[in-house]
Amino acid sequence: MAGLTRSCFVEIRHLRYFVAVSEHGSFRKAGAALDIEPSAISRRIRDLEDRIGASLFHRHSGGVSPTVAGQRFLRYALAEASSILATALGTSVQSDARRKGTLLLAFFPRWRLAT
Repeated sequence: MAGLTRSCFVEIRHLRYFVAVSEHGSFRKAGAALDIEPSAISRRIRDLEDRIGASLFHRHSGGVSPTVAGQRFLRYALAEASSILATALGTSVQSDARRKGTLLLAFFPRWRLAT
C-alpha cells in the first residue's frame, strides 16, 4: 500500500454511520438508533466528506437529506458492506471446513433513504 495516505481510506464505522444517517434523516435519530452521541456521528460524517472530497448531506433545520453525491455514495456503501460480508463469510468457511457451529450475522435494519 505504498503511496497511499490515511485520507484514502474509508473505515467501516464511516459506512455504518453514513447509512444510519441516510436511513433516519438526522444525526440525532441515527445516534439514538446506534446508541452513539449525535455529535460523534456528525464528526465522522465530516471526516468522511473530507476524505472523499464531497458533501454527502444537505443540512437543514428538519434534519439532513442526501446530496446527489450522497445518493451515489450510499449505493457504494451498500455494495462495500455486501463485499465485506461476502469476503468474511468466504474466509471463515475456508479457514476450517470441518468446523461446525453457528455463525451470527448482523445487518443494518433497513436499506433505504429516509423520505
